[in-house]
Amino acid sequence: KNSQGLDFPAYSVSNKVGLIAQTDQFDGSRLDDLEKSSYKFVEPNEFAYNPARINVGSIAFNNLDKTVIVSSLYVVVKMSDDLDNEFILQYIKSPIFIKEVRRNTEGSVREYLFYENFSNIKVPYTKSIEEQKLIGKLLRHLDNT
Repeated sequence: KNSQGLDFPAYSVSNKVGLIAQTDQFDGSRLDDLEKSSYKFVEPNEFAYNPARINVGSIAFNNLDKTVIVSSLYVVVKMSDDLDNEFILQYIKSPIFIKEVRRNTEGSVREYLFYENFSNIKVPYTKSIEEQKLIGKLLRHLDNT
């Protein structure tokens, strides 16, 4: 948590672009003046997601090369060193991941995926980090093509 209220850039998670500055997403609205001591740090190479909107793709990876903060409502996750982040990024775009998300959510009107249930999601992966990197790179290349 940003308990000391340090001046880090505040970001949100968009299901279209990933991490986005709050001032860009909300047009510099009242969010600039909010107390941010309860916000959470998202270090480079960490993921952040909205537990109430992950089912529509509101999960992002911090590839900004800087630490940012997000609302206390978000969940921040660092993957194991046994997993390649690009491989995981490609997986979270898949219908299989969304199916796993839906299987693990709680709630009736609005479904939530809190960390305890997020950690239950099985990620199909090979133990070879090199192979994961190749798969992630290939899938990213296909997306870009």
